[in-house]
This record gives sequence, C-alpha cells and structure tokens, in this order.
Amino acid sequence: MGNDQSPARGTGFSQNAIDKMMETSEFFDNTSQEFIQTTADKLRLCLIEHKDILKAQSDWIAPLGILLALLTSVITSDFNDFLGIAGATWETFHLGAMMACSVLLLRSGVRAYRLRGKGDIEQIINSLKLGFVSEPPKINDAIQKPVEIARITPKIFSDNFESFEGWSDYQAGRVVHTSEQRYSGTHSLKKELENDPHGGYKTIGKKINRGILFSGFLFRPRDYSGGNGERLALENEKFSGYGFAIVHRSNIVWIERRDYGEFVRISKQVSFEPPENEWYRFEFRIGLYGSLDLVLKDPLDYPIFQLSDVEDKKYQFFDRIAVHGGYEYYVDNLDISSI
Repeated sequence: MGNDQSPARGTGFSQNAIDKMMETSEFFDNTSQEFIQTTADKLRLCLIEHKDILKAQSDWIAPLGILLALLTSVITSDFNDFLGIAGATWETFHLGAMMACSVLLLRSGVRAYRLRGKGDIEQIINSLKLGFVSEPPKINDAIQKPVEIARITPKIFSDNFESFEGWSDYQAGRVVHTSEQRYSGTHSLKKELENDPHGGYKTIGKKINRGILFSGFLFRPRDYSGGNGERLALENEKFSGYGFAIVHRSNIVWIERRDYGEFVRISKQVSFEPPENEWYRFEFRIGLYGSLDLVLKDPLDYPIFQLSDVEDKKYQFFDRIAVHGGYEYYVDNLDISSI
C-alpha cells in the first residue's frame, strides 16, 4: 500500500509534502476579531437613537427653507385683499408664520449643533461596547481568566432621592435634599459648603466587592459659588476607595483614589469641557481585576467622554457612596450594579 503520494485534494501538493511543511514551518495567526455580546432590545434602542440623531441633524433645513420663502414674499409682495381677507391680515399672517419658523429654526439648529460629530457607525459600535464590556482582556491574560461581560443583574444599590434617608455630612461639608433641580421625580441631592474633601456620604448597608458599575446623573449650574469639581467615589469605612473628578473652568477629568478621604490622582488629566446647566450621566466601572474606567454620556445616552486604561488594586471592598468636590452641584438617580 505504502505512503500516500497523491496530491492533497484541492492543493496540488502531496500529503507528505504538506506534513513536511507543517513540521518545519512557522505559522502566525493574524485573524483576531472583536466580538460584542448584546441583546435585540439594546441593538434596537441604539438604532432608534441613531435614526433620531440623524433626523435631528437635518431638522433645521425645513424651517429654514420656509422662513426664506416667507421672507422673500414679505419683501417683494404687495399684500392685497384676497378671498375676502384684508391685505393687512395676509401680511400679519406671513409675519406670524416667519416668527414661528424662526423659533423652530433656532431650536432645531441648537439641537443639531449639540449633536454635531455624532451618529456615525463608530458611535453605534462604541455604544454597544460601552453598554456591555466592562474591560477588554489582555492577550497574555486570555488563558488565565475569562472575559468580563456585564449581564442583567439586580441592582446592588439605588437612590432616586425621593427620600433622603441615610445621608450624612462629611467633615465640614453639607449635602441637602432639594427640589431646585432633578433629573427625574421631584428631588435630588445638592452639594453645599466647603470644597474637597468635605461633602456627604451614605452607607450602602453591606460590603460590596470589585466588579461593579457605579452610575448616576450630575448637574452643575453656571452660577455656582464654590469649587469647580464634581467628585464622587465608592469608599470603605475609612473613606478609602476610588472615584473621579470632573473639573469645570480648568476643563479636565481624572480618576482618583481616596486614602482616608484625601484624593490621590491615579490617572492622567484629560482635557474635556463638562456640560453646565444640563444633566449628564456618568458610568464609573471598578473592574474585578484592578481596572478603572469612566464614561460620560449626554442626555441621549451617547458617550461624550471616556477615560480608561487605569489600574489600581489597593482597595477591594466598599460600603458607602461619598460626594466630595466643590459646590454647588446636584446628583440624582445613583445606582450600583454588578458587572
């Protein structure tokens, strides 16, 4: 019978030649791909938001066209009586329609300006990634530990500030229950008096491990009177843990560690102009294996800032939320979930 010297099917090489090549050759794999695990509802929501953004970016065209047509009519026409309606009435109607179109043009123009640079394919992909992947695996770690994927789990903690139970002042700071601003419902938390580290805190009621997503909404009025940073953190009973700083005027953001309440900057300072006079969302992930990352999103839930590739493993457990930083600013709808 002997060795099979016939060509391998479809190659033109004998099986012996192929075996010899496999033994003496070196092969390199360059076929790595990114995969996103998501749900139909999440994908549907992303596509709907994408469609809404594209629509909002062009909504100003129609009122502008109508406004120009009306303006041309007012400038070039003599308004005469027609269909039993006086010419002056026709002129008043045109002027009123111009005012209405001007208001629509202004509103749609402002919204289109705020959404500039958004709505492309990469935005959809990044939104799907940020909604589910807590931290990408490193190549060297791929065999040692699994990829962390966020799944739908019951919240560990939630506070919508419809009541104010459990909140206490920290050092000389003050946090109060207020209806001056709120993202939803009727009330929110307001940070008053004294700059960092002074503020307030609330215990969660149990110790929680790393592998968590801390999220909520922030509002900074333009006419604030104190320090210019929003700084929230998850901390332990000694007020040690991890948080972030979003600094106005200087327009920088960083991730920080808290050692007995005092901050230690553990990331680079990244330039970013934080929103003012509007609510925006933060998502702060404390990864199970030491990673930390911060994502900020606009009211449409599209990412407007991301800071990642930060690592610190000093603290493993947390039992409270702390509100530090300057004043005044507002906090609403705080959540902590497992990832």
